Amino acid sequence: MFALQQSSYKGWFPQGDLEGIRWIQEGTNRTPLHLEQNGKHVAVVSLERPERSLTVDPSGNETKLHIGIKVKGRVAELAGDLSEAFLKEATQRKIEDQVTSTFRKGLSRKVDLLGLEHALYRDRFRLWAEKTGYGRRPLGGLSLGTVQVRVEFENSGMYKFKKKRDRLDY
Repeated sequence: MFALQQSSYKGWFPQGDLEGIRWIQEGTNRTPLHLEQNGKHVAVVSLERPERSLTVDPSGNETKLHIGIKVKGRVAELAGDLSEAFLKEATQRKIEDQVTSTFRKGLSRKVDLLGLEHALYRDRFRLWAEKTGYGRRPLGGLSLGTVQVRVEFENSGMYKFKKKRDRLDY
């Protein structure tokens, strides 16, 4: 994807750097997420209509933007006996990692790939104007706080979950 900000070319980002966008942008209806354990494919979950919330913490020199993501889904593929708790934890961690990684890749080139600055502009205009100099300093004084993800599996299809909790190894 080519990134433009204020009519200025900021660079090209490969698809792998943009995986976190789907959890933040409006209009994501359904998206698959491939889960791995110890470098080995263990499951695919299909997640639907992620809902996001943005909380702003203006204390200190940097304004922290905290993101909450709530998503429902189902197990599309399971390559072993895994518990529901393991799948939830692995899914939550992978979504958190994707959002954080996408934010950092954009920040390295001063591009707001997640559109958080725009959300701040719409919801807290005075704070946005103060921190970014009315948009002259993109992402100026803004940083990513916590990314909290809540996943609920509506069903597991024909797959049965293990009863005991698996260890999450990466």
